[in-house]
Amino acid sequence: MIVPERDKAILKTYTLNVAGSSYAAQLIRKKGRRRITIIVFPDNRLEIRAPLKMPEISIQNFLRQSSPWIQKRLSKNANGPRVLPLQYTEGESIPFLGKELTLEYKAGARRTTQSDETLFLPRNTNAKHNIETWYKRQATQIFQSSIERYAPLIGRTPLRFTVRRMRSRWGSCSSKGSLSLNWKILAAPQSVIDYLVVHELAHLVEQNHSKRFWAVVGKAMPDFYEARKWLKTHGNAILVRFG
Repeated sequence: MIVPERDKAILKTYTLNVAGSSYAAQLIRKKGRRRITIIVFPDNRLEIRAPLKMPEISIQNFLRQSSPWIQKRLSKNANGPRVLPLQYTEGESIPFLGKELTLEYKAGARRTTQSDETLFLPRNTNAKHNIETWYKRQATQIFQSSIERYAPLIGRTPLRFTVRRMRSRWGSCSSKGSLSLNWKILAAPQSVIDYLVVHELAHLVEQNHSKRFWAVVGKAMPDFYEARKWLKTHGNAILVRFG
């Protein structure tokens, strides 16, 4: 049973009853989206992504048909390791380039800095803000380097790229040739970061996920399968940790 709770033009929340339990599912409509999908996050948040003008009845039918799949994903969450959001406390581990750095507060420090295994933070400041600022700064350099390596192999150069905080996406490519890349991917190994960049660069050639698109990806990065598998396995946990 699916019960709409709020009726807005772009955003709505449903209550989905799955196997006797109720879950909130947020609907996000977007112009240009061609099909409807649903995402089940490790913390059991549900997000429905639908075309801007998709009829309500079509969304209802999709959710009914997806109920067994949703139940399977929720069961997987229940049986998997529990992932908790970062608390940004001293001694906590934080992921960076496939490794775990230990957070340590440093008296007299004015900015966030890194050693081999430690991320040093200024005391008496907003730790989350400082860390995100540091990640964005690192991301700008790392993304730029990756784009410079792979754009010649793709045969296209983006008009520009923007480092963003995204809740549930890793990146996007606009029809005008601009890339948006999620700094949270810096939690992953470099090969996975490169895969994200190649994936979005390939959209400059093919604005879809057809066989032609994956051929473009494979030409620039023949071993992309392993990176894609890593992201599918660990990606949601990264999103949960950073919130």
